[in-house]
Amino acid sequence: MSVWLQELIRFFFPADCISCQTRLPPDERWLCKRCQSRLILAETDLRGEVAQAEALDGVYSGYFYEEILQSAIHHFKYSRALSLARIFANRLAEVMRSEKGLVGASLLVPLPLHPIKKRTRGFNQAALVAAELSHLTGIELDEDCVVRVKNNVSQTTMHSASERILNVTNIFKVVHPDRLVGKTVVIVDDLITTGATMNECARAVREAGAAHVIALSVGRPLLESNQNTDSSTNSSELEYL
Repeated sequence: MSVWLQELIRFFFPADCISCQTRLPPDERWLCKRCQSRLILAETDLRGEVAQAEALDGVYSGYFYEEILQSAIHHFKYSRALSLARIFANRLAEVMRSEKGLVGASLLVPLPLHPIKKRTRGFNQAALVAAELSHLTGIELDEDCVVRVKNNVSQTTMHSASERILNVTNIFKVVHPDRLVGKTVVIVDDLITTGATMNECARAVREAGAAHVIALSVGRPLLESNQNTDSSTNSSELEYL
């Protein structure tokens, strides 16, 4: 069954909210407005709360990662709740308008998936959010300038910072450096925790000539949970970045 047929079925046969299980009206998808309003907003530059951010000029997120967002992102990635991309992008557009560190952003680059993983999943969730964000902000989107050349294992299997850094070393390659030179590049993804993957992508982008590189994610762990990401972030649902 195609994605769009699934969405058409949901329109005529409304389902329940994935968080609170209340029946959704025909004009709402997946997550009710009440649950959307209960999402915890993340404010200001969170670069100081990320373990690996040497190549990043800033780290911003739309929400803190708690139960409602966890459910939403899980359904987005694994149940093809693709219309959630617009909800996520709406919040990220607000962040881009309100945060001074994001003023002057000139290029959106979704964090690449390896081709094998993209083929298995059927889409790159970061690219869907970035495409919606580009539509909302008018900022150019480039999905092809950076590729993932190594299908590394999930960061959730890593038990130390050194292992996570080694696991993501040299996994990205810039194939169109001319598109990055002098730009303020915003790398977009769904989640960021330790920052290792995002930082490695930023390093490749910076070496290709980007003037500034900023991380922007839909979610990140609550600050109190971030003190011990190995035990407190419910990593069964979370892909460490």
